[in-house]
Amino acid sequence: MTKKEKEIEQIMKSLDVSRQEAEEIWKDDNSDEMTPEQAELDKKAKENIKNYTQSEKKFNKGKKKERKVNNEKLAILQAIQKIIGGEIEKEIALHFVQNDKNYTLKLIAHRK
Repeated sequence: MTKKEKEIEQIMKSLDVSRQEAEEIWKDDNSDEMTPEQAELDKKAKENIKNYTQSEKKFNKGKKKERKVNNEKLAILQAIQKIIGGEIEKEIALHFVQNDKNYTLKLIAHRK
């Protein structure tokens, strides 16, 4: 007995139907044909598939913002530089040497 025959016999026993009815049930279960409702649902499902390809949009990650110079901090560091000496790094810090030791004085302006 083939697999098909065994399945038909099982359908006949479990559902208590004739051989012809069991063969029709087996055909319906194992057919690849689509009903119009199935075809419509399949079409709708294919339309709703999302496309996960990478977008064409380029991001400017390498572009840096222009720093604003804080004139108040720069004026304070210049006043301290006249007293101590050394050199100013942007308007962030003052580097100087005292007794053969290197020092850095950072000036931080806190936000309100």
